[in-house]
Amino acid sequence: MIVCAASNNAGKLKELRRILEQMGHEVKSLRDLCIDLDPEETGTTFAENARIKAEAFCKASGLPTVADDSGLCVDALHGAPGVYSARYAGHHGDDAANNAKLLHEMADVPAGQRAAKFVSAICFMLPDGRALEVAGECPGSISFAETGSNGFGYDPLFVPAPKNQNFTRSHFSMQGKTTAQLRGSWHKFSKYRPLIRELVTRDLKVKYRRSFLGYVWSILNPLLMMLLQTLVFSYMFRFQIENFPLYLICGNTLFNFFNESTNMGMGSVLGNSSLIKKVYVPKFIFPISRVVSSFVNLLFSLAAIILVMLITRSPFHLTILLVWAPLVLLFLFTCGMALLLSALAVYFRDLQYLYGIVTMAWMYATPLFYPISALPPFMEAIVKLNPLDHYINCMRCLVMYGTVPGPNTWFACIVCAVGVMVVGLAAFRKLQRNFILYL
Repeated sequence: MIVCAASNNAGKLKELRRILEQMGHEVKSLRDLCIDLDPEETGTTFAENARIKAEAFCKASGLPTVADDSGLCVDALHGAPGVYSARYAGHHGDDAANNAKLLHEMADVPAGQRAAKFVSAICFMLPDGRALEVAGECPGSISFAETGSNGFGYDPLFVPAPKNQNFTRSHFSMQGKTTAQLRGSWHKFSKYRPLIRELVTRDLKVKYRRSFLGYVWSILNPLLMMLLQTLVFSYMFRFQIENFPLYLICGNTLFNFFNESTNMGMGSVLGNSSLIKKVYVPKFIFPISRVVSSFVNLLFSLAAIILVMLITRSPFHLTILLVWAPLVLLFLFTCGMALLLSALAVYFRDLQYLYGIVTMAWMYATPLFYPISALPPFMEAIVKLNPLDHYINCMRCLVMYGTVPGPNTWFACIVCAVGVMVVGLAAFRKLQRNFILYL
């Protein structure tokens, strides 16, 4: 996507290109687009001025436009230079003169009273009038002399507070910023755990709202489905499959989790488009929360498997304690699929209708109600390429047969889980950059 940068400031352009070009976007300056326009910045806040510039240059360029208005607010100067930061000394963009004037104004201010904050407001405007506005600030103080040589504006004078020192200051290296971002990646995810928990709770409440039996349906559904399919298929395979009800419910429980999770996850971004367009929320949260809510439902369904074991007098093997392993691996595989499908669905709405046919074919290609030995040799080889077959086979071995699956089965489960998760994350990360254009 080509983005118009509403600035000819070399420092701002360098930062915008560093951020946006690594995301696959091309940044064009006003000079590149031959736009000679100087909208009057009449706003009293950084956010107002950013929007004024975004609207003016978006209209002039006909391109998605990003504009910012930023500056320094010094406590001892009652918030000055504020919105006049760029022209504090009288001439727009004269960094040296602005810094010299600020040092002069702060000459008699003692060290303990030199608090300041850097404020930035950004407006991203689309040609259709939709806009995304964000703002942030970094507290710090004003030094007594200029330091460093890599920044611009007031960077040589602004000293960030200790916890914000990776944010700015001209002598800091980009390598340090990257390291800090990597260290904070887990913290960022943890920050949104309450939101994920709230979304999962909401999904569960909506699913069983006004239901007399409520969460009991998590147990009844697989039981009733197992009973129906047992009546239909048990005659066909009664001599080939020992304890057909248990065989059936083990397969159905896992496949239903996958089917429900991916279907819900696929529409999660589209379903929350109004929220995404209003506030910043990491978009991956929505498909992941749908998978988590289905996984909670799956855990309830395990009670149905235990109940069938009791009814059919199936022995409880110690290997049942390992069922968490295929469940966790299936969870990762399903998360990757949900991320991929949710991203693709934003661009291709027909996917929501086609996927129903895909899952039906997938169900018949998975040995849920028939043994794989009933298939011809060439079909058997094809079915073994089905990732769900490996997860279900793991589950049946641990629950029904009291055996630990061989290394080939575990290898297939792990490779499928990790591989699909990596692909799903990479695709989602790449495609989410333009979600706002299609929501």
